[in-house]
Amino acid sequence: MLAYPKCRSATRKAERVWRQAYSSRSVRDSFSHIIDPRTGRPVPALAQVTVLAHSAARAEAISTALLVLGRNSLRQISRTLAVDVCWIDRSGVYTTPGFRLRRAGGAKAIQIRS
Repeated sequence: MLAYPKCRSATRKAERVWRQAYSSRSVRDSFSHIIDPRTGRPVPALAQVTVLAHSAARAEAISTALLVLGRNSLRQISRTLAVDVCWIDRSGVYTTPGFRLRRAGGAKAIQIRS
């Protein structure tokens, strides 16, 4: 189940993952455990990101990096590293074409065009 950290109405269900690994990371408040190495401060975004990749280690590293880099980096990172991504924040749900969601209530997912 994927959800924006502060809003339960934006919940989505991910379809079954077959022959892939995934990692979900989120920042739920201003005291994030994820530190931006450029500033030395916690990342400011309230968001959840889920990455589908060929290995769990790769998915974990990329999901953490995306929270640091922000939603605007999804397209470039997903293309460059050949992963699929779902990003949920206050403004909506954003997915790459290979990340399939089933509606569980709330607004529809916004697909990022490749």
